[in-house]
Amino acid sequence: MIRQNQLILVSLIAFLVLLPAASHSVVVTCGSACVTSADAKSDTTKCLVIYSNYVYKLGSYSPSKFSDHDHFACGDDLTSNMKSSHKSSPSKYLTPYKCAPICPVVTPTFSPAAGTYSSAQSVTLSTTTAGATIRYTLDGTTPTATSTAYTAPITISSTKTVKANAWKTGMTTSSVATAIYTISLSAVAAPTFSPVAGTYPSAQVSHAFNNNFRSDDSLYS
Repeated sequence: MIRQNQLILVSLIAFLVLLPAASHSVVVTCGSACVTSADAKSDTTKCLVIYSNYVYKLGSYSPSKFSDHDHFACGDDLTSNMKSSHKSSPSKYLTPYKCAPICPVVTPTFSPAAGTYSSAQSVTLSTTTAGATIRYTLDGTTPTATSTAYTAPITISSTKTVKANAWKTGMTTSSVATAIYTISLSAVAAPTFSPVAGTYPSAQVSHAFNNNFRSDDSLYS
């Protein structure tokens, strides 16, 4: 009897182990400060759609109100597939169903800060949004999805305007951060001669001097 109970217990444990893990649907709270598009697409408790970086709760709202030719499902991003005639006045169709904006990536920061420096600088870019990709330019133009991706500190050896933003799937692109680095390298003092140039009745031994070197070309310590 004891052995039979043990076998039943073992069988029950094996059955429970083989049961598929319960799926937990993401639930978006309308009125939140922001949500990710991934969460909006994963919420199966309500009918959410995305348009122009905003999430809308349609509920029992019928897609046919857009047009008989507009077919979409809950979780769809309508930014690219909404009819052009509706894009000119989306508020007419969507505003009553606003839920929450899509979260933006945190704007990148620069270290050291923008400013005037007397030597080349190694500039580090960072964002507190995990997994985001920072893209930057050095010519003052706004970074795009094809701009250089930041992977290591940038050496700034001449005056540059650095612009950077951060990108991540499921979130809106961050604002553009701008930093102007003015590199003002100190000029080496022009050498002087002793004796000075002129006409002499005999041979002269000329020595050249500047503020950094002795006449024998060795540096002052």
